[in-house]
Amino acid sequence: MLLKKWEYCLPIFACMLAFALRYHFLVTYRYPMMIHEQDAVGYMVVAKNIFQLQPLDTAGRPPGYPLVIALFALLPVDLEYAARLASIFMDALTVLPLFILARIYLSRIPALAVCLLWAFFSFSLIFTTSPLSQSSYLCYLLWGIVLLHQGVEKNGKGWLCGAGILFALSYLARPEGFVGFVCGFLVCLLPLIGKGNFNRKKVAAPLVFLLGFLLLAGPYLISLHNHIGQWALSPLTESHVKTADVVLTLNAKGELKKTGTGGSVWKDYYGTVPVFIDAVWANIKAFSRVYYSTFPIWMHLVSWAGMVILLWGRRAKNFIYMLILLAVTSPNYIVTIPKTHSYIYPIFTVMFVCFIAFFETAAKGVWRVVEKFRPVMKSAVYEAGLSVLLLLVVSYVSFGFYKQADANYQSPELVRQVMLTEKIYKGAGEIIKNNSQKNDVIMTRWGLVGYFADRPVITLPKGGVKEVVDYGRKNGARFLLIDTNSVLSRRQELIELLGPLEGKPVNPAYGIEVLSGNYFPDLGGFVIYRYLLK
Repeated sequence: MLLKKWEYCLPIFACMLAFALRYHFLVTYRYPMMIHEQDAVGYMVVAKNIFQLQPLDTAGRPPGYPLVIALFALLPVDLEYAARLASIFMDALTVLPLFILARIYLSRIPALAVCLLWAFFSFSLIFTTSPLSQSSYLCYLLWGIVLLHQGVEKNGKGWLCGAGILFALSYLARPEGFVGFVCGFLVCLLPLIGKGNFNRKKVAAPLVFLLGFLLLAGPYLISLHNHIGQWALSPLTESHVKTADVVLTLNAKGELKKTGTGGSVWKDYYGTVPVFIDAVWANIKAFSRVYYSTFPIWMHLVSWAGMVILLWGRRAKNFIYMLILLAVTSPNYIVTIPKTHSYIYPIFTVMFVCFIAFFETAAKGVWRVVEKFRPVMKSAVYEAGLSVLLLLVVSYVSFGFYKQADANYQSPELVRQVMLTEKIYKGAGEIIKNNSQKNDVIMTRWGLVGYFADRPVITLPKGGVKEVVDYGRKNGARFLLIDTNSVLSRRQELIELLGPLEGKPVNPAYGIEVLSGNYFPDLGGFVIYRYLLK
């Protein structure tokens, strides 16, 4: 095994520290679920089905992260808190495979330094208290890479089967995980070619890896195929390519367009190859800006120097495992999604390994120079010096990370989002809950409102007022929520429906009546309509 037994104490300590930090922010800032977290509603629905041993809906969220939520749901906490605990737990658990991965390139003290940087990483401290899937995805992915490395090095079938299972879990947490599986499969194929000849003795390696992957991912892929009528990696491909608003635009008949299939989705949206290339390049530049804004310039320079070091000499052959962490972000450059840190989350693990690699190599260089003058110095002196150097660097960076995370939780923008949730989305949801039956459907742009109301939701489409109102009626809506945020940002054509906030009556031809309305200065307002029964 790569690690000595006592070395496990180092990542376990870092893992406990990482969990403690994330739990501190979770209990200190007990904010309600906000718009940027509303995907969690779908994950919790799947987790509830798992917990109750009910069939899973493959049109919804994949089960990789809900599996962990279901485990934490065994605790005496509500489902949302279980989802938040699952997220911070998996992010803290990421430290364990990260340490083993770092040990492929670094000695034990620098590998621990990598883990401590992850434990204090500002974005992780900010993001992982949200009940979302990125932490579970990254944890599965790192474990898969670690087992893959062991399997390839030792030609161990058990390691490779385990790696396939972990890559399957990463895919079942997020669709990008499929790219990791493809990369892992290619890595398994490399040993088949030795000295220009096909090596038949190692042909079982990729097959075992594939078998491990299909054990978990296979049933999900088949179920997804049966549901949507075609082979696909995700039921959300079209909305990610065209954006949800394009997919939700009503046609002349007041209906949503039928979902595209296969390559037609890409062709319909991009049209030509040059347009597609321009869009991809624009996405890459946008994500690059997000990445470079995360750290000061000196950290980027050090990490780039560290990457050059890792690509130099004998360690270069193992850099392929780091490339997997870079490759899995590639699907996010060809779709239309928000340009946020969460979509490039795996890259930060690579950055920290490269960052620390620079300091380890610098320390080795200094040690060689010192040895020329003091050849009898013991290696313990070198390790002590390296430890002090890394302690100073990690402490300085970690202190900055912590301050940045704490400042974000108290930032005026986030506090405004909290108030917006409390007054608008939660407030409207509670009004609907108190004036409806359990199965009454709400038409709203925000699934979060349905969560607070504990009522089913259909998404508010784009179109004229009459067409949108009629669409809701045809699809069984009992309530219609119109809020200033959704109208002013993406549904300007529905601004007429905000009229009651200014004392204007609603057009009786629409067949809806005002149930409630409220307006809050600096936040906006909402109007809840109820469909009149005919």
